[in-house]
Amino acid sequence: ALYGYFELFFGLDFLSLFNGDEYIKRQLTQQIESGYWEKVLRQTGFVLSGLSDTFMTTFFNLPVFADILPRIWRIVGPNFHPISYAYALSILSVTLLFRGRWLLPMFFFPLLLIIGSKGAMVLLLVAATALLLLRLSGPKLAALFVVASSVAWVSLAILFGMRSGDYHVLGFFAGIRDFLSNPLGEGLGIGGNLSSDSSRLDWEAAQVTGASAVPVESAVGVMLYQMGIGALAFFGFLFAIAATLLRRFLATAEPEYLAGFAMITVVSANAVLQEEAFYSPLALGLILLITSGTLVRAIRSAPQAGT
Repeated sequence: ALYGYFELFFGLDFLSLFNGDEYIKRQLTQQIESGYWEKVLRQTGFVLSGLSDTFMTTFFNLPVFADILPRIWRIVGPNFHPISYAYALSILSVTLLFRGRWLLPMFFFPLLLIIGSKGAMVLLLVAATALLLLRLSGPKLAALFVVASSVAWVSLAILFGMRSGDYHVLGFFAGIRDFLSNPLGEGLGIGGNLSSDSSRLDWEAAQVTGASAVPVESAVGVMLYQMGIGALAFFGFLFAIAATLLRRFLATAEPEYLAGFAMITVVSANAVLQEEAFYSPLALGLILLITSGTLVRAIRSAPQAGT
């Protein structure tokens, strides 16, 4: 968290202490050579004037705030990936809140607002609200809220994205389209944000057809495209863990089980329209690490048969 505040207040001067600015310059050079910023200019009218422009964005990266609020410096974090950094802050906040510790989450929250990752913020808000409902109304309503809010969140995001031609939604629909045409999958590494095809995507054509040429931006869509029906085994694995946590939570009302259930449920909903939700080690990977510890402690503390 201190790293985030140093970067926020001192910007490139802070990054230059460890050649972080040079690292960003290399990325910028690659983007310029690939024609990325030319596409941005044609699509949005934005003109890149310097290195600091690559850090500036609208609040929560939403065009609706472009004319209302000034552009803000989007913190990239120690791993130089703002979405992953936001997930780490959100997941740690949830873990601490469910253990009765509020100080550090309050310290993390302004950084989450500035980074503006919608998925990471929804994760924190849903989990925190579920914790409040647990205190006020009991475990059943808290669990129901997690499921209902996750379904509502991804449904509204898809509906809004369909109207605006959002590339996350177009990438998800591409995954569904290609999965139905080839249920066995195309193979790992084909499709996705880091594939060679993604750099040549024509988003104007994708908006006309209602889906991108190859699946991108959607972890669920990309997995279905790459792994076909094999992706269902992974989805089933997550469902089994979430179901175990839910069952234990309803039986004991222990907040740690609710925290794990909420985080897995919400991050799975986020994965419909976001690759980082599953693929970033600081998102699903960190959640599974924390929840596995919760389940292992429960197994070890359970009375053994015959003792």
